[in-house]
Amino acid sequence: MKKYTVYYIIKANRREWLHKMEVEAANSREATKVCKEKVYAKTKKNAFRPSTSINSHFWNPTPELVAEALKGIEKDGYYRV
Repeated sequence: MKKYTVYYIIKANRREWLHKMEVEAANSREATKVCKEKVYAKTKKNAFRPSTSINSHFWNPTPELVAEALKGIEKDGYYRV
């Protein structure tokens, strides 16, 4: 088992919020499935576009944008996409 950081979107109030979760899984596909199940059990909301890469959540990811998103997630626990 390997530890993965899964980034996912929660939709609320017509906005999208980027979150992250640490999970242990055999591969990245299984990690995204585990993340979706845990998020649904915890919040009763769907985790949209789960991925182990934060770059997949941005149309044109620049290092500054990714750094800002990671800083926002660390500070508040989420980032508005």
